[in-house]
Order: sequence, then C-alpha cells, then structure tokens
Amino acid sequence: PLVGKPLKDCVLPPCTVLALIFRGTEVITPTGMTCLEQGDTVVTIVTRDTAKRLEPLFPKEKNNA
Repeated sequence: PLVGKPLKDCVLPPCTVLALIFRGTEVITPTGMTCLEQGDTVVTIVTRDTAKRLEPLFPKEKNNA
C-alpha cells in the first residue's frame, strides 16, 4: 500500500520512524518526498505494538527461487 507514494502522504502509526531504505546497493535516508519502491528494505524504529500495526503495510516479498 505504500509503494509509489511520497512518504509524506502515507498514513503510518504515531511514533513511527523510517530510518533507512536499502534499494539495491543504494542506502537512502528517507524524507517526506521519498517514494518506496517494490523490493525496498525499510529499517524502522518503533515499539513492539507499532511494529505489529506496520506489518500489513510492509508485506514480505515471496521468493520465487
């Protein structure tokens, strides 16, 4: 649900910090204008309760190998 939208337009639980995005060999410090892409790995700083609420927003990719 978050892919392709600027982070500033995404509805995330309160106190959610998106610290880093790994995109291929690139490491991105996200801003409000950053758009997530399919395959990005996102590092978040959250509480346990918030992590549970984020899981549906960041579905795990299925490995076709």
